[in-house]
Amino acid sequence: MPEAALLELEYAALMHDIGQLSLRDPIPGGATVLVTRQEQRRIAEYGAEVIQQAKVLDSVADIVRRQSDPARPPVPAAQPPLSSRIIRAANAFDDLVGSSVDPSRAAAAVERLRLDTAAEYDLAVVDALSKVVSLNARRRPRVLHLGVGDHVDEVRDAGVERAAQRRADQGGRRDSSPAPPSARTTSS
Repeated sequence: MPEAALLELEYAALMHDIGQLSLRDPIPGGATVLVTRQEQRRIAEYGAEVIQQAKVLDSVADIVRRQSDPARPPVPAAQPPLSSRIIRAANAFDDLVGSSVDPSRAAAAVERLRLDTAAEYDLAVVDALSKVVSLNARRRPRVLHLGVGDHVDEVRDAGVERAAQRRADQGGRRDSSPAPPSARTTSS
């Protein structure tokens, strides 16, 4: 990703949940992955509207708006930008793991996202996230917490481009097969 796109991704990651401020009843723990797609869309729209009021971050507003879109919409041309797909997967992971330090919970969260790559999540992004989670589990006994953009660079650096290239080399095939055993490692 070009530097400008990374900066937009960082801003969008920091503001991705700003739409929740407009809710009358807060979502417990802010876990938008547990609400309906319509509610996710409404929150994303509210957030984009708030960002657009700044009149300087229109591209960031679009990234936030599109984060609720499925990675594989019925009309392929409507696929959300990569930044939105990264935020969608990282946010869902964060919602599912919460403040847990259990590596098996992180692995289960990645597996849940992987099972939804047929429509909801981008396979390349989930593969990159899986690598980051696996590396983190080997480095230290606590789980990676992807809250409000803390580790956007780590997700990107883990190989979004490599995963996309691998998928392209396989003819664009997406599958929902389980993660390889190395991605499910829960050692310290």
